[in-house]
Amino acid sequence: MEKFCIDKIEFFVLNIDVEEKINSKNIKRFIFTSLEVAKVSDYKKYNILYNYIEELKIYQIILYLDSLPCLNLLSNSNDKLVVFSYKSYIFVYKDSKFYYFFNINYSLSLDEIRQLISNKLKINIKNIIKLNAIQNINPKIEYKNIIKPYSFSYLRSFFLLSLFCLFTLLLFIYFNKNEKVKPVNKNIKHFASYEYKVLDLINIVKLTNTYDLLLDEVSFENNKYTLFLSSKNIDKIHNFLDSKVYEVDVKSLTYNKQRQKNELICTIDKI
Repeated sequence: MEKFCIDKIEFFVLNIDVEEKINSKNIKRFIFTSLEVAKVSDYKKYNILYNYIEELKIYQIILYLDSLPCLNLLSNSNDKLVVFSYKSYIFVYKDSKFYYFFNINYSLSLDEIRQLISNKLKINIKNIIKLNAIQNINPKIEYKNIIKPYSFSYLRSFFLLSLFCLFTLLLFIYFNKNEKVKPVNKNIKHFASYEYKVLDLINIVKLTNTYDLLLDEVSFENNKYTLFLSSKNIDKIHNFLDSKVYEVDVKSLTYNKQRQKNELICTIDKI
């Protein structure tokens, strides 16, 4: 995660290597998980802009508070790709919308910028505009790839409301229950701890098979299991994380270029 400041406006940029574009239904989960893995604990207070840069096979995630200086630079253009240069910052527009940002840390001529982008993105740029100031030229540009902060508060409110309803329902059932629960036979023998672990491992294997994930390694410590999972398809990992069968704590989610697989390290409570 890199921090930038353009004309006193701060924002943060995170680039994530991926093998393929993430399914739209999993994109929020992917972004939140990536930010958590990057130790960005306060991301819920930011606007989150994300773009899949297909030429680089990365997702670029930009966090900002109130405004982002690069979103409304383009007025009208028939070009598929337009590049804006301001100081050492480069803003690439694709299909009339902001697409990619990077910082070059030194001064270049327009021809040098054109060559740099050609080498970096493997695309030819005809239209490069050098800016003397950042201006909000076209505020009517609409972006569907921005997660607003209120999304988090809405989800939190929905969760609390659901929890309250569930609690009320349980109270109703408890106080209206006519039949007494039969006492549990105290003489029932408990499984030995190792037998518990065998059953847990069987359930873990079943769980990973359900989501078509490869279980590379598993360890047990502090009454928690650490799972090392992998898959070539990132959506399968997100489906597992979204299942909420168990309380999953994500430690890392990375793409291993050598194995050509997405690798997830997570912990779950004892099954």
